[in-house]
Amino acid sequence: MNPSSVKNRLAAILLIAGIIVPAVAQPIASENEAKKQETVQLEKFEVTGSRIKRTDIETPQPVVTYSSELIKNSGYSSLGQFVQSLPFNTGSSNSVFQGASFTRGAATANPRGLGGNRFLTLVNGRRAPTYALTNSANQSVFDFNSIPLAAIDSIEFLKDGASAIYGSDAITGVLNIKLKKEYTGVSTNLYAGNTLGHDSLVKSGSFLAGGASGKTSAMVVFNYQGGNSSYIRDYNRSKTTDYSFEAPRGINQNSSNNWPANVNFTAAQAAAAGLTGGSGLYVLSGGVPTGTPTKSQFVRVATAPNENRYDFAQVYQLSPPFDYYDTYAHLNHEFSDKLSAFAELSYSSHVTLLGFTPAVIASTQNAGTGPTGLLNVPASNPYNPFGIDLTNFLYRTSFGPARQFDTESTGATFLVGLKGKINPDWSWELGATRGFNEVVTTSRNQIRASDLQAALNGTTRATALNPFGPSDNQALVNSLFTISNSSSRVEAYAWDFTVSGNISQLSLPGGDVGVAAGAEWRHEKQDSRPDTQSYVGSGGGLPLTGARIVKSAYVEFSLPIVKMLEVQLAGRHEEYSDFGKTNKPKASALLRLPENDYVSVLLRGSYSKSFKAPDLGRLYASQTVAFSSNLLQDPLRPQDPPTQMRIVTGGNPNLKPENARVQYVGAVFELSKKVKNPWLKNLSLSVDYFDFLIDDVISTPNANFILSTRGQQLYPNAIIRDNSTENPGPILRLSTVPVNLAKQFYKGYDFELDYGINDTRIGSFRFKAAATYISYIGSDAGTGAGAINNVGLYNNPRFIGTFGADWSYRDHWRAAVTARYSGQYFNDGYTAAGWGENPTTTINPSITYRGLWNTDITIGANNVMNQEPPRNGYETLNFDGNTYGNLSAGRVLYIRVSKQF
Repeated sequence: MNPSSVKNRLAAILLIAGIIVPAVAQPIASENEAKKQETVQLEKFEVTGSRIKRTDIETPQPVVTYSSELIKNSGYSSLGQFVQSLPFNTGSSNSVFQGASFTRGAATANPRGLGGNRFLTLVNGRRAPTYALTNSANQSVFDFNSIPLAAIDSIEFLKDGASAIYGSDAITGVLNIKLKKEYTGVSTNLYAGNTLGHDSLVKSGSFLAGGASGKTSAMVVFNYQGGNSSYIRDYNRSKTTDYSFEAPRGINQNSSNNWPANVNFTAAQAAAAGLTGGSGLYVLSGGVPTGTPTKSQFVRVATAPNENRYDFAQVYQLSPPFDYYDTYAHLNHEFSDKLSAFAELSYSSHVTLLGFTPAVIASTQNAGTGPTGLLNVPASNPYNPFGIDLTNFLYRTSFGPARQFDTESTGATFLVGLKGKINPDWSWELGATRGFNEVVTTSRNQIRASDLQAALNGTTRATALNPFGPSDNQALVNSLFTISNSSSRVEAYAWDFTVSGNISQLSLPGGDVGVAAGAEWRHEKQDSRPDTQSYVGSGGGLPLTGARIVKSAYVEFSLPIVKMLEVQLAGRHEEYSDFGKTNKPKASALLRLPENDYVSVLLRGSYSKSFKAPDLGRLYASQTVAFSSNLLQDPLRPQDPPTQMRIVTGGNPNLKPENARVQYVGAVFELSKKVKNPWLKNLSLSVDYFDFLIDDVISTPNANFILSTRGQQLYPNAIIRDNSTENPGPILRLSTVPVNLAKQFYKGYDFELDYGINDTRIGSFRFKAAATYISYIGSDAGTGAGAINNVGLYNNPRFIGTFGADWSYRDHWRAAVTARYSGQYFNDGYTAAGWGENPTTTINPSITYRGLWNTDITIGANNVMNQEPPRNGYETLNFDGNTYGNLSAGRVLYIRVSKQF
């Protein structure tokens, strides 16, 4: 251990001790003081963004709270859907419906559009294990589907940086999911929802029970959710994936990789084969498979450009069938009024069955026994009518069953702890956590490249595979299809200790100084075991093992300078086993302006610095090759037809950590309590300005963006070409491996409105609205070209807003409606000309009746106006699934029945 490390740890220990000892050593309050405290004492609570407990809900940090009632009234059947609907969730996020995405079976969020791994997800104030599969950017993300709605008490979102309080990841905010800890009685909830005209039934049921005996209380939640599959063919927008009719917003997405195989010939090869059409792509006329292919049946693609293409619509899933089982339990026991123990257990078992297209077979990219070491169809293959080796052909495994990915996710988190009070002003808490998530994927109907080549090498009709139609030996064909197994697991071990309270010896004009301090230790490990063999359509992966240990100490002060002004200061020291040490501060302030007869005004602001170590998957994931799910057009070679391009994914061990600066300033306006008109009470407005700057930002581009004008500027090395014979030559592959850019900028405004009218003759009303306006999103690659402002362009609407209205009458009737608006933007992510995307609005109404033995019956609709996602025929779905996933199913009608016993 080096001397510097010893000094840092000693300083942290002395700092904490210096705070605790004087507080514990202070004399017991006099009887008069104790009586005074009993008279005015309010229960203190902890608000996300601070470890210091308080009685005032308004804090210097901008925190938004979503109650369980509000979440239920939104109409969504899962937490993932609700979080993705919030206005701060912009840009791309993963939904379960996204075909064979990297985060199969998970739902993620993307606050501020800066990445699902740059905000921190807490469960009851502590870090939750991430999903074992990283997303397409190799980011470690949390699966919101792992939290049952029945277990949620509330959700708090801290909208500014919080690395000084919670550590790495908390750049763009913190989402704290507060689960129920106390409940008396039994309640059940049943839900069923389905689309109109399709059978996409989603059903769920939950059971919640709790009670207390003496000084022990316990509660438990059991939850089930399941759903049917649906396909893009079920919707008029995508009956076929030939989106030429959407031009200029679409192209023919049907792939030239098909069965029967299509063959590319050079001029020399065409002459050797006796073809008079010259070089080019030759297809079987009519696209009908044949067991006796002849040269005369093939035509050059220039004369039949759309023949023999594979239509994705018949097998491409919009949403997969799934079955989710979740359990949550909480136990608390009080030994005395100053000491108690608690334990929590959460467990999830999720199965998702993802159907996908038959695999692409690319002779230029799969290993084989051809002259260049790649796949080929030898001249000796009896089904080869050309008399020469076929070394460049486009093929697909459509001669057998389509692929299926059976994804089984299992996760658990166990927490035990002690908490207590030192005296009326000081409390402490000690906790130890162990959690894991494991995903096992069974990939069905895969073909090894070596087995395929062996079958193509057959010299008789009984031993050879026919690439142009049915083979005589069906048993040979059946034997090619096999199962591939892979698994991935993340583990997290942690302990934490926190002490907080007030120091009366440091009393300021506004009150006593509040302090919180603590220490944390956590061990994170990621272990991936893919199938190392090479399969057609994808290269074999290599095992991944990565781990790190993080040691932290932090301190936080709340300084009530005067009654109207509170200042909070925080600092955190962290030591990473793989990235050294970092110190991150935060300062925030809350100013209460003098209240008048009309309005009270709160001003708040914060400045913080954050640190983000690269996710383990981004560092250590092995690089693999697959094909794009949609056809891509080379912008520099318009003469080449769109094709499924080779995509390289994986980690980059040379990544540097990110450092961020976050500034936040805002105001809250509330009508004064002195206002006598009941229609003008209970109104509050807030506006906040945010400014994020991330240095050495880690970025993983997607294939579509790499080919755009802005993508080529930001990622000049991501397109790898074959320039040996011409310049620019054809694209060999696109690299979506993460890299460090110079800077990322993000600026904008948050708005909120809350208005209530209580106890009128026709009931009580509540209105809530929230919106985010983005003024600047900039990326600087560090190449000297400067920052590129992306706001209002591809995937980045300037304005996103939500609205909710709630009405209740005599405890029997309740109606609610929520709406989400996503503004227009100019889509320049696919073509140089681009096009404007129209705004979208989603409206979810519901009505509830309470009666019939204390039973709530709710009937509602999601997307009641059947808002369609904007058409985009450059995507296989005919819309951008990352942005408009919440619109994909169309109108959904549902019924929910809840009963308390």
